Amino acid sequence: MAYAEALKYWNLGIQYLHLAQHVSDEVVKGGNPWVVVGEPSFPDTEYFEKTKWSDHMLATPLLFNFYHGIELMLKGFAALDSSKPMRPSHKLSDLAEQFHRNYRATDVQGFLSKYLNASTVPSPLREFFKWSGTDVDKYYQALKYPESTDGKDYMHNELYYQSEWGVPFYAELRDDILSARQAFVRLG
Repeated sequence: MAYAEALKYWNLGIQYLHLAQHVSDEVVKGGNPWVVVGEPSFPDTEYFEKTKWSDHMLATPLLFNFYHGIELMLKGFAALDSSKPMRPSHKLSDLAEQFHRNYRATDVQGFLSKYLNASTVPSPLREFFKWSGTDVDKYYQALKYPESTDGKDYMHNELYYQSEWGVPFYAELRDDILSARQAFVRLG
């Protein structure tokens, strides 16, 4: 019964991670442009076509899906832990801590440490969390809304307009997601 519950979470989580991986790949393949040189037209469909896979068009939903995929994968493993009833929570640090207590999958742990710890999360995510005064435990709000519940603006602009400098981040994210997906599946 617990495995069937876990599988429901994993099936959804792997889809969110799959989406984040392949959108990251499109950013890499496209070179992440935000400036297009040429004669402007109205409506500027050429600009939107050339930048459709750029961070300023999709970084926020891409990263929301990435973190939501992690949350669902961790909730799947939490569902297997019959010693504690699963409580509704988006707090990734608690879910990761429970995962670390129960599993010694170092490849998954390395992935979680890299993307869930403020000191190791790669840029531009680090700057986004820092300048927004938030962290990954509040990703479900910070990557969904323009401001916090107390009215403080989230600094999404830290995620945008990285141009060719952002390509290595998306390549690394893509590769990390692929490795993590495979590790999650092996462990599950």
